[in-house]
Amino acid sequence: MEKGKQRELLEKIEDISVRKEATEIYRKTFEKLAEYQEAQLKNIYRQVEQELLGSATDYTVASILCKKKEISRFWEGFSPLLSTGMLEPCWGSGAIERIYLRADHAFLKQVLEKDQVYPATIQTNYEAYHVSVALKQVSEGLEQVRKINKLMFLHGVDMPRINDICIQKFYDVCFWEVNDRLRQDEKIESIQVEWGELAPYVQKDVCLLWNVKQVNLKENTFPMAVALIDQIRYDHQVLLPHKNSAYLIEIPQGEICQVMQKDNIMRIRNFHKEYQNWTAYEIIPVPRQTLKNEKCDQMTNGVKQDIFKGLLNSRALSTKCELYRNVMSYEMAAMFQQIAVQDSKELLFYPKNPGNYLNLDVMEYILKDMSVLYGGYRLTGRLVENDK
Repeated sequence: MEKGKQRELLEKIEDISVRKEATEIYRKTFEKLAEYQEAQLKNIYRQVEQELLGSATDYTVASILCKKKEISRFWEGFSPLLSTGMLEPCWGSGAIERIYLRADHAFLKQVLEKDQVYPATIQTNYEAYHVSVALKQVSEGLEQVRKINKLMFLHGVDMPRINDICIQKFYDVCFWEVNDRLRQDEKIESIQVEWGELAPYVQKDVCLLWNVKQVNLKENTFPMAVALIDQIRYDHQVLLPHKNSAYLIEIPQGEICQVMQKDNIMRIRNFHKEYQNWTAYEIIPVPRQTLKNEKCDQMTNGVKQDIFKGLLNSRALSTKCELYRNVMSYEMAAMFQQIAVQDSKELLFYPKNPGNYLNLDVMEYILKDMSVLYGGYRLTGRLVENDK
């Protein structure tokens, strides 16, 4: 009601006491209306902030490559994903041992395309045998990464794909050719391979840890029926054990399922009315300050959410400034002393540690991920390790 009209109505009231009472009613009514509008405005601000900056839940997946003897230092928050060492092969077939190749992807691709078979000597508990071996990239770690990436997509998590640079460098040493047979009680004890050009890069004493752990979750209530327009679905409620961790529920292939999370409660809506147990992946918060002083190789898909989320809504790059801010939002960009934008599609990467075997791979990881995020926007980069 307009103030002039309100005053006009009050003046028509001859009784002063009644006029005061009406004035008080008007005042309280407008105060309540103002409070309601302010609350609604705060809700709108909160919704916009969540859209731009995302949830406070941290879905950053990090990995650490360390010596086997150092694993105990990282038990809190990390679990083994891949490890080097002797395997249990079947003589003449399968993998003998697992190694890590400490070199960049481009170099490994060039060497492995040229040298596919390597001579080796296998020592058993009886004698030594000459065989031929080949390298096969370990697939189990990459399959785990693909599964987590897919679950993030299904859960609506807007994060860069998991950084699998170190995972790609694990290889199994497999039998290629064998001319001898073993005795019934003969067992393989060790293997010596003539690696040739690869020799300086072979590591046999490392383990890759990551902050992802498979867990089993149980529902804490019976499923509740939800009536939709033309069907009935059921809400399954799961209590999450750790409030600070992020969780991804494993959804069966091809199943129509909706996942919603609020605080430490996960709700899964599907067509099953039976009580269920759920397989989930817990992403444990990364202790960034603790890891800051560690010298081991560290990979992450982490981003500075305030920059990354705020600028990605448009999914378009219109200025050099936006391009630079998005590149620098990746936590892995900290490996570079400077990243310079030459034009709208080319960047120069100046590493802090020239000669680090991860420099080129990290640069390509950032460029490839940004190209995917921006719908095929083609970005090129150049590693500048000798600025002369």
